[in-house]
Amino acid sequence: MNTKTVLAFIDSINAHDVPGILGYLADDHVFIDAQDTEHKGKQRMGENWSEYFVLFPDYTIEVEDVLERDELVAVFGYASATYKGLTENRTNFWRLPAAWKSIVEGGKIKLWQVYADYALILDIIEKNK
Repeated sequence: MNTKTVLAFIDSINAHDVPGILGYLADDHVFIDAQDTEHKGKQRMGENWSEYFVLFPDYTIEVEDVLERDELVAVFGYASATYKGLTENRTNFWRLPAAWKSIVEGGKIKLWQVYADYALILDIIEKNK
């Protein structure tokens, strides 16, 4: 059951559907990014996702494997995007192995944590300033 919630949440992310994303989040949602920074609260995440999709308008999560144990759902796969849609220079595209940890309570995502090596993405952003 929790896996279905997480996969539907990922579908909303891949569709860049911010209201849909927010529909899956608990009010006290916590997002921990790949740099280990915590972002708290459902409303803040709506703003953060909107800003992220401006930076990476084709952001996509590719799911390869999912493991579920009680409220914990772990997703393994790839994340990819093109920085600001700058497709004329292929070096603005990135695709990285990634993992996501989710805690689902009452059908809502209480925690979403990303594990990935973010260095390449930071290099691309810096190069395009």
